[in-house]
Amino acid sequence: FTLRVSRLPDMASVWNALKHGADLNPPLFYGFTRFSESLFGEGHIATRLPEILGCWIFCLCLYRFVSCRTSVLAGLISMLFPLVTTAYFYAYEARPHGLVLACCGLALICWQGAIRSGRRSGWWALGLFAALLCAILNHAYAIALFVPFGVAELVRAVTLRRVDRSVWLAITSASSGLLFSFSLYQGAKAGFATTPVPATFGVLASSYSAHLGPAVGILSVALILTFVFQFASPNPPEPLNEGKGLELPEVVVLVGFVALPFFTYLLAKLAGAPLFHRYSISAVAGFACLLGIVTAKRPPVALGVLLLLAAQIEFDFFQYAQSATLIEPSSSMGISTSADAFGIQYSLMAAVPNQDLSIVLLDDLEFLPIMHYAPANIASRLVYVVSPKFDILGELYVLLQRFSRAPGRFARMSDFLSTHDTFIALCSSRSLFKLQYYIDRGADVKMEGITLSGLLYTVTFRKNHVAGEGLSSRPAPTPARTFPAFAAHQLLFEARSSDTRIPSRSGTSGPPSRIQPVRAVSNR
Repeated sequence: FTLRVSRLPDMASVWNALKHGADLNPPLFYGFTRFSESLFGEGHIATRLPEILGCWIFCLCLYRFVSCRTSVLAGLISMLFPLVTTAYFYAYEARPHGLVLACCGLALICWQGAIRSGRRSGWWALGLFAALLCAILNHAYAIALFVPFGVAELVRAVTLRRVDRSVWLAITSASSGLLFSFSLYQGAKAGFATTPVPATFGVLASSYSAHLGPAVGILSVALILTFVFQFASPNPPEPLNEGKGLELPEVVVLVGFVALPFFTYLLAKLAGAPLFHRYSISAVAGFACLLGIVTAKRPPVALGVLLLLAAQIEFDFFQYAQSATLIEPSSSMGISTSADAFGIQYSLMAAVPNQDLSIVLLDDLEFLPIMHYAPANIASRLVYVVSPKFDILGELYVLLQRFSRAPGRFARMSDFLSTHDTFIALCSSRSLFKLQYYIDRGADVKMEGITLSGLLYTVTFRKNHVAGEGLSSRPAPTPARTFPAFAAHQLLFEARSSDTRIPSRSGTSGPPSRIQPVRAVSNR
């Protein structure tokens, strides 16, 4: 979506596509991507360069915010901590969250400068305005960043018994950027009958584990070392390069960032908008700064945490270099990082005897890259059938094709089944349950092959099958046509474990070409 919208002829075309629901982010994000590609050409690095630089700026800003008030050691821990959290994933995903992180870091140091610099506070307040405005023009949920600064300013106003008008003016005027998102939000609401991934307390409760899960080892060791040294030496030595320490408003703003998932939850509830964990990823700033400040009070603890951070960063890099996949945080889906492993599925499609059959892509997250990278002889056969249930990516991509040259063919389920009695279906392990739909409609399913990326089936309907949109209108499936989801999962696991391809039509290594009846497995 980022690639197709950003490469429209001009920003007017970008705005028109966004206004009609082709993607759900404000326009500045696409402007940054366009600018990067205009400088460095179209490619994997250029498209992601704004997010790469954004995460780098974020880390540097955390160092600046902490080190100027405490110590260099505390600043180093704060700077490195985001690299062992889920925030690091958004340093190389071409979506706006890395840019929001950069704006978050810049807003922190500009706000700190505004409350400390005296005569130059007006310039720092202008920087705060620009950072917050830039954040909200990249992602609508960046409005949650305003809350920690607002709460900190309230505490500061009570402490000083006066209001800092320049800072308040910067915060309130930057919120005007939300006007761009209102029109986009109305277009999205008109296009979708229900809210995908509505805000629930479960999403709120799991946000912290989603953000900090990879760093649980670091946090545990830091906690243990702090307690050990607390009992061993109740009076800690003076920290290295000690500054004056954080003031109360600075502590409040960091605690506000820790509470950011709660603020995004309230915003989603009030607006009736979808809520994903990544919308509150800037909460990592609060944890990073507080970790650096607390551990640096005892230099041995801080040095131990710093060494452990460096070790985990090195280990993560080595593990990434050695593996073929990485895990996308929102869906927990493995994404291939090897072109060869990803491309095997095309050779498997080309090996199917009947080259006239359409190839239906079942996975709602994988159909986009499969269509994008497909060779010409395969691309013309690919089709994504929009699910009869709510399918936000399918619906969005249909809209995107109206405004760009996005590849691929799309069809509604009832329309496709009314004209196709036999076709090929490609699915991943997470989309196996979708085959049950076809089986419930009377189809026979035969496995053609299996790769590290997924499974290939031939789906054949009897001549008298009825095309329809709902599962409940059909009788229960007979045992002979029940999809063996467990067996398919096991085959896929064995293929990944042995790093081999298992075709069903050649030799004896593959699974039987005819599906064996097994117990029905629920979609969940």
